[in-house]
Amino acid sequence: MDRLTMQAYQYAHAARPCFGETVSGDGHVVVELEGGLFIGIIDVLGHGYEAHELARFCEQWLREHAHPDVLHLMQQMHLELKGSRGCAMTLAWLCPPKITVVGIGNTVFYRIKDQPKSVAAQSGILGQIMPTLRPTEIPLVDCDLIFLTTDGISEHLDSLQLMAWFSL
Repeated sequence: MDRLTMQAYQYAHAARPCFGETVSGDGHVVVELEGGLFIGIIDVLGHGYEAHELARFCEQWLREHAHPDVLHLMQQMHLELKGSRGCAMTLAWLCPPKITVVGIGNTVFYRIKDQPKSVAAQSGILGQIMPTLRPTEIPLVDCDLIFLTTDGISEHLDSLQLMAWFSL
Protein backbone atom coordinates (compact mmCIF):
# COMPACT_ATOMS: atom_id res chain seq x y z
CA MET A 1 0.00 0.00 0.00
CA ASP A 2 1.36 3.40 -1.02
CA ARG A 3 0.89 6.36 1.32
CA LEU A 4 1.40 10.01 0.58
CA THR A 5 0.44 13.08 2.57
CA MET A 6 -0.45 16.28 0.74
CA GLN A 7 -1.21 19.69 2.22
CA ALA A 8 -4.76 18.97 3.33
CA TYR A 9 -5.19 15.44 2.01
CA GLN A 10 -4.02 11.96 2.93
CA TYR A 11 -3.98 9.32 0.24
CA ALA A 12 -3.66 5.54 0.14
CA HIS A 13 -3.88 3.07 -2.71
CA ALA A 14 -4.21 -0.70 -2.68
CA ALA A 15 -4.27 -2.98 -5.72
CA ARG A 16 -3.34 -6.44 -6.83
CA PRO A 17 -3.43 -8.31 -10.13
CA CYS A 18 -6.27 -10.60 -11.07
CA PHE A 19 -5.73 -14.18 -9.86
CA GLY A 20 -3.17 -15.89 -12.07
CA GLU A 21 -1.72 -12.63 -13.42
CA THR A 22 1.53 -10.88 -12.47
CA VAL A 23 0.49 -7.35 -13.49
CA SER A 24 -2.73 -5.35 -13.16
CA GLY A 25 -4.83 -3.44 -15.68
CA ASP A 26 -6.11 -1.14 -12.92
CA GLY A 27 -4.61 2.24 -12.16
CA HIS A 28 -5.05 5.43 -10.21
CA VAL A 29 -3.93 9.03 -10.27
CA VAL A 30 -3.73 11.71 -7.58
CA VAL A 31 -2.51 15.20 -8.48
CA GLU A 32 -2.55 18.22 -6.23
CA LEU A 33 -3.33 21.35 -8.21
CA GLU A 34 -3.81 24.94 -7.13
CA GLY A 35 -7.18 25.08 -5.40
CA GLY A 36 -7.88 21.37 -5.09
CA LEU A 37 -7.08 17.74 -5.68
CA PHE A 38 -7.58 15.78 -8.90
CA ILE A 39 -8.13 12.03 -8.46
CA GLY A 40 -9.01 9.17 -10.74
CA ILE A 41 -9.35 5.43 -10.98
CA ILE A 42 -8.82 3.32 -14.10
CA ASP A 43 -9.93 -0.22 -14.97
CA VAL A 44 -8.73 -1.34 -18.41
CA LEU A 45 -10.80 -4.06 -20.05
CA GLY A 46 -9.24 -7.51 -19.83
CA HIS A 47 -6.13 -8.67 -18.02
CA GLY A 48 -2.45 -9.21 -18.60
CA TYR A 49 0.43 -7.18 -19.93
CA GLU A 50 -1.52 -5.25 -22.61
CA ALA A 51 -4.10 -4.10 -20.04
CA HIS A 52 -1.28 -3.20 -17.64
CA GLU A 53 0.48 -1.08 -20.28
CA LEU A 54 -2.72 0.76 -21.22
CA ALA A 55 -3.42 1.51 -17.54
CA ARG A 56 0.09 2.98 -17.17
CA PHE A 57 -0.49 5.10 -20.30
CA CYS A 58 -3.77 6.41 -18.83
CA GLU A 59 -2.10 7.24 -15.51
CA GLN A 60 0.70 9.16 -17.23
CA TRP A 61 -1.66 11.00 -19.58
CA LEU A 62 -3.92 12.04 -16.71
CA ARG A 63 -0.97 13.25 -14.60
CA GLU A 64 0.27 15.36 -17.52
CA HIS A 65 -3.19 16.80 -18.29
CA ALA A 66 -4.66 17.00 -14.76
CA HIS A 67 -7.21 19.81 -14.60
CA PRO A 68 -10.32 20.74 -12.58
CA ASP A 69 -12.58 20.19 -15.63
CA VAL A 70 -13.07 16.43 -15.22
CA LEU A 71 -15.73 16.25 -17.94
CA HIS A 72 -13.34 17.72 -20.52
CA LEU A 73 -10.56 15.37 -19.39
CA MET A 74 -12.87 12.37 -19.75
CA GLN A 75 -13.84 13.46 -23.27
CA GLN A 76 -10.18 13.97 -24.24
CA MET A 77 -9.17 10.61 -22.74
CA HIS A 78 -11.93 8.96 -24.79
CA LEU A 79 -10.30 10.33 -27.95
CA GLU A 80 -6.84 9.19 -26.77
CA LEU A 81 -8.14 5.64 -26.26
CA LYS A 82 -10.02 5.28 -29.58
CA GLY A 83 -9.02 1.96 -31.17
CA SER A 84 -7.76 0.48 -27.88
CA ARG A 85 -9.40 -2.18 -25.74
CA GLY A 86 -10.91 0.68 -23.70
CA CYS A 87 -11.44 1.15 -20.00
CA ALA A 88 -13.73 2.17 -17.19
CA MET A 89 -12.75 5.36 -15.38
CA THR A 90 -13.94 7.76 -12.72
CA LEU A 91 -12.40 11.21 -12.32
CA ALA A 92 -13.06 13.67 -9.50
CA TRP A 93 -12.07 17.23 -8.64
CA LEU A 94 -12.05 17.91 -4.89
CA CYS A 95 -12.35 21.63 -4.28
CA PRO A 96 -14.01 22.53 -0.99
CA PRO A 97 -16.89 22.94 -0.50
CA LYS A 98 -17.71 20.47 -3.31
CA ILE A 99 -16.56 17.48 -5.32
CA THR A 100 -17.25 17.14 -9.04
CA VAL A 101 -17.34 13.50 -10.21
CA VAL A 102 -17.76 11.91 -13.64
CA GLY A 103 -17.39 8.24 -14.50
CA ILE A 104 -17.92 5.66 -17.20
CA GLY A 105 -17.95 1.87 -16.83
CA ASN A 106 -17.80 -0.27 -13.71
CA THR A 107 -16.23 2.11 -11.21
CA VAL A 108 -17.83 3.69 -8.16
CA PHE A 109 -17.05 6.87 -6.19
CA TYR A 110 -17.95 7.00 -2.47
CA ARG A 111 -17.91 9.97 -0.13
CA ILE A 112 -18.20 8.73 3.43
CA LYS A 113 -18.96 10.77 6.53
CA ASP A 114 -22.14 12.04 8.18
CA GLN A 115 -24.26 11.83 5.02
CA PRO A 116 -22.71 9.10 2.85
CA LYS A 117 -23.03 9.39 -0.91
CA SER A 118 -22.06 7.07 -3.75
CA VAL A 119 -21.86 7.89 -7.43
CA ALA A 120 -21.90 4.95 -9.85
CA ALA A 121 -20.32 5.59 -13.22
CA GLN A 122 -22.50 5.74 -16.30
CA SER A 123 -22.68 2.80 -18.71
CA GLY A 124 -20.12 2.75 -21.49
CA ILE A 125 -16.48 2.03 -22.31
CA LEU A 126 -14.00 4.87 -22.54
CA GLY A 127 -12.41 4.72 -25.99
CA GLN A 128 -15.31 2.74 -27.48
CA ILE A 129 -18.84 3.64 -26.33
CA MET A 130 -19.19 7.16 -24.93
CA PRO A 131 -22.54 8.28 -23.53
CA THR A 132 -23.40 11.91 -22.88
CA LEU A 133 -21.66 12.23 -19.54
CA ARG A 134 -23.33 13.98 -16.62
CA PRO A 135 -20.94 15.18 -13.90
CA THR A 136 -22.28 15.01 -10.34
CA GLU A 137 -21.53 17.64 -7.71
CA ILE A 138 -21.69 16.69 -4.05
CA PRO A 139 -20.73 18.55 -0.87
CA LEU A 140 -17.24 18.05 0.56
CA VAL A 141 -16.72 18.57 4.27
CA ASP A 142 -13.74 18.27 6.61
CA CYS A 143 -12.63 14.71 7.32
CA ASP A 144 -14.64 13.15 4.49
CA LEU A 145 -13.29 9.82 3.33
CA ILE A 146 -13.24 9.43 -0.44
CA PHE A 147 -13.20 5.84 -1.68
CA LEU A 148 -13.00 4.82 -5.36
CA THR A 149 -13.43 1.21 -6.49
CA THR A 150 -13.18 -0.84 -9.65
CA ASP A 151 -15.03 -4.10 -10.21
CA GLY A 152 -12.27 -5.87 -8.27
CA ILE A 153 -14.16 -4.67 -5.19
CA SER A 154 -17.76 -5.77 -4.81
CA GLU A 155 -20.08 -3.58 -6.86
CA HIS A 156 -22.69 -4.10 -4.16
CA LEU A 157 -20.98 -2.19 -1.37
CA ASP A 158 -22.94 0.61 0.14
CA SER A 159 -21.74 3.67 2.00
CA LEU A 160 -23.05 2.40 5.34
CA GLN A 161 -20.93 -0.76 5.03
CA LEU A 162 -17.88 1.35 4.28
CA MET A 163 -18.58 3.64 7.25
CA ALA A 164 -18.71 0.60 9.54
CA TRP A 165 -15.43 -0.74 8.12
CA PHE A 166 -13.62 2.55 8.64
CA SER A 167 -15.23 3.24 12.05
CA LEU A 168 -16.00 6.84 11.24
